[in-house]
Amino acid sequence: MPLLEFQSTYFSYDKEIILQDINCQFEKGEMVGLIGPNGAGKSTLLKLIMAAIKPSNGSILLKQRKISGFSTRELAQQISLVPQDTNIGYAFTVEEIVAMGRNPHLGRFEIPSTRDQDIINNALSQTDLYSMAHRHVNTLSGGERQRVLVARAITQQTPIVLFDEATANLDICHQLEVLTLAKNLANNGHLVICAIHDLNMAARFCDRLLLLAGNKLQADDRPHKVLTTEILRDHFSIAADITTQWCDKVPQVTITPTRSLHQT
Repeated sequence: MPLLEFQSTYFSYDKEIILQDINCQFEKGEMVGLIGPNGAGKSTLLKLIMAAIKPSNGSILLKQRKISGFSTRELAQQISLVPQDTNIGYAFTVEEIVAMGRNPHLGRFEIPSTRDQDIINNALSQTDLYSMAHRHVNTLSGGERQRVLVARAITQQTPIVLFDEATANLDICHQLEVLTLAKNLANNGHLVICAIHDLNMAARFCDRLLLLAGNKLQADDRPHKVLTTEILRDHFSIAADITTQWCDKVPQVTITPTRSLHQT
């Protein structure tokens, strides 16, 4: 039984079709990468999962129940988000931001329990932030702030964790840190869905890739089945060589030193 399922889902905005006829299923314990050119609908798909927008047609099921039937509080207990933007407008401490992940599980004015504090401390430890717990987030680097947002998602204890291009503005070291944390969540039984631009990072960390292009789901398979010369040519308009790294099923994409296919 899938944890999350799209059934012939469409989304349009001002009569422009953004996504059409999306059919796919997601299981707990897997890390899924959303790839595709700019404007392909990756962030739109994540917004549909979060019920931030409603499908124009079709259904999205969470635990065999229409996602539109969940209250805001219920959804916050099922789905958490690690966004790309790490700017936080107020001088909260790291621990205060991470503790916000417990809000969906607490009643109004309810004080966090000892168990809640244990969950917060565990998330700080997992993300190597325990020593920074009392620092203000606006004194941290971009990579450190991203880890704070991952820790908040861990504290929220949702079965589904979404990453919306959360590594886009990070250097290679911090990209590896964040994606390793995401992979650990999947290994611990969460469903992790990442919108990601770096194809080689997607291939290295994700169990499965969904390729969105031309408003449609063009491919849904293991990385070595999706990252092929033909698919990259047809949907990214690039010429690339595909080799294997780390193991015989992990593709490595190398852009050939030529002009883009639009210019050839």
